[in-house]
Amino acid sequence: MDSMFVFCGLCAGFFNGVVSRFLLKTAIPKEKSVFFAVWICGILYRLSFVVLSVFFLKNGQDADILSFAVPLIAAQEIFLAVPIKTKKNICSEKRKI
Repeated sequence: MDSMFVFCGLCAGFFNGVVSRFLLKTAIPKEKSVFFAVWICGILYRLSFVVLSVFFLKNGQDADILSFAVPLIAAQEIFLAVPIKTKKNICSEKRKI
């Protein structure tokens, strides 16, 4: 039964990572304020997904919750660890004061 929770956590994490990466990739060419708004919303989305999944699994054993949450968090963070290749580098732009 634990392997089912691990598999579901990996699938949900994969889905969340793909969605977050796609939204960030589409927001990169836009203004900085739009990019950072999408970035913050992505963090809140992933955090709320973890909290809601733990809430729905609260009647289960602690091992079931951990075997779902750990692969979920690991899978969705792998997509953000790999840099997104783009023509525009946000960090290297000169600031206008």
